Amino acid sequence: MPRPRTTRAPEHTDAIAAANVDHAALAAAGDAAAWQSQQLALMKQRYDIGMPYDFDSAVIRLRECAAIETSGAIEAGLVLLHIKAHTPGRFTEALQTAGVNDRWARKRMQVVTRLKDFPSLRALGFTKALELLSEDDDTLDALEDGGTVAGLTLDEIDRMSVRELRATLRTERAERSDEKAAEADIVRRKDERINALLRDKRRVERSGARVQAGELLEQLDRVSVEVATQIKTLRDTASAIRAVYADAGEAMDEEVADRLQQCGDLAAKWTGQLADELGE
Repeated sequence: MPRPRTTRAPEHTDAIAAANVDHAALAAAGDAAAWQSQQLALMKQRYDIGMPYDFDSAVIRLRECAAIETSGAIEAGLVLLHIKAHTPGRFTEALQTAGVNDRWARKRMQVVTRLKDFPSLRALGFTKALELLSEDDDTLDALEDGGTVAGLTLDEIDRMSVRELRATLRTERAERSDEKAAEADIVRRKDERINALLRDKRRVERSGARVQAGELLEQLDRVSVEVATQIKTLRDTASAIRAVYADAGEAMDEEVADRLQQCGDLAAKWTGQLADELGE
């Protein structure tokens, strides 16, 4: 008797399905690898250390640079940047193996990163380069292109001691700070004077307008009394006309009634308009 035929599920026959591959994770890993490759190419272009990267070799060179401190500080920054880019998960291990701390490492990376576009400034050495870090990029650009900072050229800075450079830069920065403070004080005083003049001008304008308005208000008061008197006269006169016809026991003539109505309508019209205009 033939054996019954069984149908196996794809995961039993398909090796890829059996492996339960996470395709999304593979794609993400591929993207990450491509990005990392781009970053490493950029790192080599900007901060070439002149040899293929190897973690152990980089740590040995870092230890050597740390031993000679000042003259090796710039190169130490370059090596640190490569370690952080190539093997970021072992950065702390590299520092511990080389016998340096995180603050020491970050200061050297900071100098190299800030001065990556200024090779002449890096050539001055770490300590002098560190003194120049607080200058803005325009000043550093000018110095790199043959200009000056604090009146000093690159050659003059190179011949100076670090102490002399630090003192000169501090003096120049203090002078710049004083100049900025003086300029700010001048601007502040000018603004205060302008604001005071504007306040005085508005006060005078308001005062002049109030005087003119006061004179007109007095005139308005007089006219208001006159209008009220005329309205009362109008009302009393109309009442007297009605009384004449009542005393005579006669009906008011149609013409007289129309005249009274016209006067009343005219008075109502003008008093209504007056109320609206005064209310504005």
